[in-house]
Amino acid sequence: MHDLGDLAYRDRVDVLLLQEPWYYQDRTCGLPGRLRPFVSIGGKAAVVVIGEDIEAVLVCKSEWGVCVWLDAGCGGVYVASIYMRLRRPVQGALDFMTEILGVSRQDRFLITIDANACSDLWFSKPSGRKRDNRERAEELAYWIEENAMDILNVPTDAYTFSGAHGESDIDVTLSKGWKVERSRGY
Repeated sequence: MHDLGDLAYRDRVDVLLLQEPWYYQDRTCGLPGRLRPFVSIGGKAAVVVIGEDIEAVLVCKSEWGVCVWLDAGCGGVYVASIYMRLRRPVQGALDFMTEILGVSRQDRFLITIDANACSDLWFSKPSGRKRDNRERAEELAYWIEENAMDILNVPTDAYTFSGAHGESDIDVTLSKGWKVERSRGY
């Protein structure tokens, strides 16, 4: 997290959508003070606005995530960061995402999710772990189809998560109502 803000400035990133940021005593830690973080209740998801010319308004937040409306002068877009806790039913997150879709006056969304579930739909590679959470993945896949969301994930040899307990592809990026230009292979 300490390097993330500097890297974002160096690479001219305007917005970060984070899951499981460093969060302590009701604040996101490790980011430069000039960044504008919008954080979920409990700090498991965040939208961090870096670009100074971007208007940002908090739309809603819950324990599952946070949604922010952004406008850089070329029309607004809703962005959301969602964290689906591993041992909790996924329905709460799906209800929150449905709420997000319902608050807009337009259908321009970008939603990033730490789904804690693997699926061929978002190009997960077999992790070799018993905890691939297929049932969770099926519930999320049904929600994606029901809400006509586009999946932006692309096949890659790299894993989206690598840690002490192994590697997996549990992250999902969705859009609706607009096309997002992919860069750097994601």
